[in-house]
Amino acid sequence: MPEQMTFNGTEQVYAATAVKITSPTDGKLLAAGYNDFTWESVADTQKYNIYVDGKNVGTSTTTSFRYYTTSVALHKLKVESVQSNGSTVSSPEITFGISKKGLAVNETMGRHIDPVELKASWYYGWSTNPHSYTNYNQIEFVPMIWGVGNDGEISKVIDNNYKYLLAYNEPDMGYEYGGSNTSVDVVLQHWPNFNVAGRNYILGSPAPAFSPSWGNGTWMQEFMNRVDQSTIDFIPLHCYYNNYSGAEAARTFLADVVDKTYEMYHKPIWITEFAPSGYGYNDAEGRAKAKAFLETAFEGLDERPYVERYSWFSYNTDDNNNGASALWTNATGELTELGRAFIECGNPQGYEPPEPEYTFTTSTRNQLLPDSVSIDSKTYADLAKGASISATSEIDNNNTAKKAIDENIGSRWESVQKVDPQDVVLDLGESKLIKKVDIIWEAACAQNYTVEVSEDGQNYEQVAEVKGVGSTQNRYDSLLFGSDMEVVGRYIKIHGTKRATDYGYSIYDMAVYGEKYNKIPNEIYGLQYSTSRNGFRIISNVEAQIDGKNVVEYGNILGIKSNGYSANDMVVGSNNQNVRSFKSTAAGLSEVSYSKSASANSYIMTFVDNGTTSDAYSQQYAIRAYAILSDGTKVYSDIVDFSIYSIADSLYREKSMPTLQQHNFLFNNILKVVNNNYQAVQY
Repeated sequence: MPEQMTFNGTEQVYAATAVKITSPTDGKLLAAGYNDFTWESVADTQKYNIYVDGKNVGTSTTTSFRYYTTSVALHKLKVESVQSNGSTVSSPEITFGISKKGLAVNETMGRHIDPVELKASWYYGWSTNPHSYTNYNQIEFVPMIWGVGNDGEISKVIDNNYKYLLAYNEPDMGYEYGGSNTSVDVVLQHWPNFNVAGRNYILGSPAPAFSPSWGNGTWMQEFMNRVDQSTIDFIPLHCYYNNYSGAEAARTFLADVVDKTYEMYHKPIWITEFAPSGYGYNDAEGRAKAKAFLETAFEGLDERPYVERYSWFSYNTDDNNNGASALWTNATGELTELGRAFIECGNPQGYEPPEPEYTFTTSTRNQLLPDSVSIDSKTYADLAKGASISATSEIDNNNTAKKAIDENIGSRWESVQKVDPQDVVLDLGESKLIKKVDIIWEAACAQNYTVEVSEDGQNYEQVAEVKGVGSTQNRYDSLLFGSDMEVVGRYIKIHGTKRATDYGYSIYDMAVYGEKYNKIPNEIYGLQYSTSRNGFRIISNVEAQIDGKNVVEYGNILGIKSNGYSANDMVVGSNNQNVRSFKSTAAGLSEVSYSKSASANSYIMTFVDNGTTSDAYSQQYAIRAYAILSDGTKVYSDIVDFSIYSIADSLYREKSMPTLQQHNFLFNNILKVVNNNYQAVQY
């Protein structure tokens, strides 16, 4: 009996629907406070209803809605279009997480860490410039105007449409201690600069080193007494306890700093710097107290609805006075025990960060790239060796594209100067599975570029993007694709979109590490429609062994094409909400073989329709078969595109249905629903 799969019930996310949520993506971790939901426009809509956790939280007549919450949890979001005739169509319900936890980290401190791995939802670095490292693009950046001398950068904050702005770092603290050392009078003179016409951000007050709830918090007390408090949206605080930590100090901090400040001003609270102070990293007792402080403080901050966000300020482990509070070692990014505790605390229950599609690292290298690399105990050869190469431009006959792969670290490809964009393209001769791309640049390098792949050299798909990397002589960029991302192509293009200097693009050496692409020796045999089950049916064939290895799992990957995904998303374990894998079982094994190979098995899998409307039948799908081999290797068939309408149209015109009743079912129940002018075909 064929195996039946349905998209209904828990699989509702894959139903053919009219509303497509564009932000947030399914499973995204958002920072507490205000977040903007967006979706694609739906024709004939009077208004949109927004539902969070099943509750209508508001309406919108545009394609966006700003939602506020400080509830640290996983939440469900659905957007409903109310049509002019009173009917409604909804989006798939997606999940998003809310976290208050962030990072106070400058670019040097943060160069070796992954904020997503740390489960941070936002960060700031005491400036208006986000970090150049690509992995920070995954979480929200909050700019800061550090001191009154930086007021000119407020226009940059407005132009970049940042949602929040932090104003003035520790004006009550001297320069020698990291403060901006500014009197209340001077700050009040400059405060109108933050409230200029066109202000589009949520503004925080200056962040004091001494809480206004303390006796020595006189700077902040005076400022709040004299300023127009309606111009302030939230209050950031800093707090360091010297030689006093542990759970007891955390509870004191929550009561005497957080609660009392809120009681004084009744504005949302951010804690933008805090940690125990006074213990070196080698002090085991100090490290234990710092851990107890973090765990207790995070729990208390998450429980308080008026606390919007907090960010631990991590010292370095080599700091003899404050190293016990370090989350990692700055030089290497190696996490401390406290860093691992940071990962486990302050998270929505059940949240796990998604596996990255790729990771990007940058350093320097003065030697040629190796002929092969080992990744997860598997060796990948440099496919660039023996490949042909071309470029959109070359500076002269000396610095040609071939110099980028000539195994000479002293030679280089150089493009024409002062012209964007520029490309260099490798032709591997045949399609290969790509695991890693490495590039050694000259100082004339790309600040922004993409990596793209193609089967035919004409149609390219972007598989990675690098932004905001500065000019460094012998800059070594490395892009490693994740285990759940299949990158396949014959042509590999490095597409430079912005130069880091006034010169051109110049590469000393590049390598593309990968292996032979073993396309699964099976096929999607056919697509049928079952009138008894009201669903489309997939018939596919697979051999019991592939490349001498046993097939231990087999199934199909189904994607909603019109909702948005790329071919590289059609893999087992895909993070794309529009793609799902379905494992075949003995229930789907066909007694009849549809394969030309006597050793192949045929499987039948039925997917029940998600509605009987024109939109449901016109929904564009894609299907491919997959197999997992005994060594863990995943191999895939070609991708087949279809809709229920296209299946019905083909079966009807070819008179392939077994009975007249089924033939007429296709005409009356599917084809005429989509196309009222569809012409009948005699059976």
